[in-house]
Amino acid sequence: RQALAQEELRRLTVLAERRAASQQALDRAQSELGQIEALVAGQKARLDSYVLRAPSAGVVLRQDGEVGEVAELGTVLF
Repeated sequence: RQALAQEELRRLTVLAERRAASQQALDRAQSELGQIEALVAGQKARLDSYVLRAPSAGVVLRQDGEVGEVAELGTVLF
């Protein structure tokens, strides 16, 4: 979604320079991209606060997940 908003802003910027797009459309695209970037930043901040904890002490024998991989609720990672 962020990549699409960036591409739309780039496209409208080029069109606005050629006077083929309105300033209002360009402003709308900039606003939408700003909102998406703020949402992404908020989600990244939330991710930084998450901690993965084991229910009991033990030794990891197998790792089924990778750092940065999205895990669904209930997914076995180790």
